[in-house]
Amino acid sequence: MDTSERYLNLIEEAEVALASGRLDEAQQLAKDAALLYPAGLEALVVLGVISVRKNECEAALQFLLRAADMDPQCMEPPHWLSVAYRRLGWASEATAQARRSTELSGGNPNSWNQLGLCLLDLGESTEAASCFQRAIDLAPRIAPFWENLGKALLVQLDAAPAAAAFREVLAIDPRRLNALLLLGEALLQVRDFGATIVCAHRILLMDPNSSAANHLLARAYLDDQWPAKAIEHAKRALDIEPENASLMAHLGFSLHAVGRVDEAIAQVRRSLVVEPRQGYAYFLLVQHGADDGERGRLICQMEDVCRDETLGLEQQSMLQYAIGRAEEDTGDFESAMYHYDEANRLARKRSYGDRPFVRESYAMRLETIRDRFNQRLLSEHSHVGVPNDQPVFVIGSIRSGTTLVEQILSCHSCVGAAGEQSFWLDFQERGLNRQFSDTFLSEIEPASRAYLELLRRFGAAKARVIDKMPTNYQALGLIRLALPDAKFIHIHRHPVDTCLSIWATPNAIRTDWANVKENVVFAYREYLHMMEHWRNAIPRDKLLEIEYEDLVSEPERMTRNLVSFCGLEWESTCLRPEENQRAILTPSLWQARRPVYATSTKRWRKFEHRLGPFGEFLTADELK
Repeated sequence: MDTSERYLNLIEEAEVALASGRLDEAQQLAKDAALLYPAGLEALVVLGVISVRKNECEAALQFLLRAADMDPQCMEPPHWLSVAYRRLGWASEATAQARRSTELSGGNPNSWNQLGLCLLDLGESTEAASCFQRAIDLAPRIAPFWENLGKALLVQLDAAPAAAAFREVLAIDPRRLNALLLLGEALLQVRDFGATIVCAHRILLMDPNSSAANHLLARAYLDDQWPAKAIEHAKRALDIEPENASLMAHLGFSLHAVGRVDEAIAQVRRSLVVEPRQGYAYFLLVQHGADDGERGRLICQMEDVCRDETLGLEQQSMLQYAIGRAEEDTGDFESAMYHYDEANRLARKRSYGDRPFVRESYAMRLETIRDRFNQRLLSEHSHVGVPNDQPVFVIGSIRSGTTLVEQILSCHSCVGAAGEQSFWLDFQERGLNRQFSDTFLSEIEPASRAYLELLRRFGAAKARVIDKMPTNYQALGLIRLALPDAKFIHIHRHPVDTCLSIWATPNAIRTDWANVKENVVFAYREYLHMMEHWRNAIPRDKLLEIEYEDLVSEPERMTRNLVSFCGLEWESTCLRPEENQRAILTPSLWQARRPVYATSTKRWRKFEHRLGPFGEFLTADELK
């Protein structure tokens, strides 16, 4: 047997051993081959791959770079160079090699998957998703490809298609725990709490000590208004991982949601000791737990954390919101606005990248709603719904005071609170996406009954149940058809204070117009236009409009008006909304745990010379 033949036999044996996972044996065979033929490309590639598999990435680079120099057209060296560079944390180099690999291989699905992973590391989730899809098109039954696609979609906050991708993973491999967990995350984002809870319990059947599954359950139960169960699972997750800072912070959030403020702040502080790179934990602490003497120190700490270049966009954004709030509380309004601006820039980049908010499409959609749900239609089809006076809808712009109204009314013994339900917005969206017809109208009655059944969870024995989804103002016509006896409470606030609050507060739900000041002004004008339409279409005995400023300056008079409008007897407990123990999950939770106060009115005066487009809403008298 000549040298060439012995060399090829050794390479073949090394590849068989490598495929079987016998790395040490494969490595020795490849070294023997390299001794026989030092210029052999195959030996260098096998040695490089083995080094990567053994996580000896710097050694791998030596073999693979030599192999790439020997044959620039060989696809294997750039692929494995990309893997090695990525493990070393050299994202740009890894991406460049992955691109080279796809150029050389074209139809190799692993190359496209590797490029997708590199792009995801760089925050290029849209292109990454395209790469994962390309890999799937080439090899549809590879579970990791689907899982990576789902991850990329989750980064883009496209939760529904992400959930579909994770379901494909589980169809291939039903026991893939990470895919089950990711599916739960996606379902949580689309607010399918029941399905999220099922996912978490499936994980616990296979891994009873999964802190991640308990954490998922805690979040789902909290969002689904089961705070006691949420706290139970949050504590269970923390028992399993007692030093996990994010679990500590979440337990703090859960405790504060039900009014256990001191315990909540203690958990948040403890979490920051373990892991100081938590923007949201700082935000919670600044909002409620920091005194005047501590704010300066916290600002310095947060600014130090911001200098960490490895921090993700979400944490960076939350830190900027927190610094802005702390600066505002200390009276440095110019610096506060700078940080709020930066927070919104980062939040926009994280949620939408370079995708613009298309004002024309937004306005056209609302115009379509006004055209379809006009006075004539509401009159002619008043019979299609279900008469029931249990629902009370609290509507308005976001950050206008809807949470406060819900807190006040749900203190009444005859009132339940359903939180923010997207039921009618989702139903209307499905109707807008097809021809508006008798078929759609025929679906309103069963939808009404399904909605009333949903409300039973929040107050089966209650005379009234509050649905405080602010943006239900876009669906008032549909709701009026579906529930002709329902009542609507519209709370509106000084427009500049509202816009400023939107700007200074992270959004719990992704809102495509909220992170650019000009878009906030545009969307607010559209909201005003929408409400003007409903004033002419809905009877005055069904629509009560109140000013936030009146509610906080004259709480008893306005609260009596609210209770009377709902057709209820007066109860003085409604004057103490801060004692309401129901879970609050909106960004207003910190304010809602305090007695009614008027200090948030005329907030805009602090920022009078820094308002930018928001100043368009100021009157001539206010500008003097």
